[in-house]
Amino acid sequence: MDDLISKIKQGDNEAFNNLVKDNLTMVLNFVYRFCYDIELAEDITQEVFIKIWRNINKYDEGKNFKTWMLIIAKNTAIDFLRKRRAIPFSSFEAVDGSNDFTENIQDERIDILCEMIKYDNQSQLTKVINSLNAKQQLVFYLYYYEELNFQEIADILHISVNTIKSQHLRGLSVLRQLMHPN
Repeated sequence: MDDLISKIKQGDNEAFNNLVKDNLTMVLNFVYRFCYDIELAEDITQEVFIKIWRNINKYDEGKNFKTWMLIIAKNTAIDFLRKRRAIPFSSFEAVDGSNDFTENIQDERIDILCEMIKYDNQSQLTKVINSLNAKQQLVFYLYYYEELNFQEIADILHISVNTIKSQHLRGLSVLRQLMHPN
């Protein structure tokens, strides 16, 4: 990875293309966990790689690149979602108070773990993981799918290692109960 980063810092576009190819799915899946909208996640992911390209010279090669990249992804997703303004549903109300828009709206959020079932041989486990809360799912995704350690996850999410461990243990407890109810 260090060689690839060095080439990118020297302006090698092919090296950057390889970096994108190698990490696109991981970043997209990670960003998707913040917005639950695949098109929005794709836009944010594109912005993440633009930021990586622009800031590659700021990357400290003594640090873990994957962690640095996911911190950028997290911050970009959060910033994007903060800037996004919701239209109040009351704006769609008719004079009589009816609201055809909200009555016909469908929940289009698809949990990333459901998408992963298509590619995952352990679909039953994935379905069970889907029942965890969002924080636990994120910890499980980073720990088991991206193979990051607790410290790296804590660095990415800017929370303590103990909180990460706690989320992991609570998640494991829920999974045990769901997989073995008795």
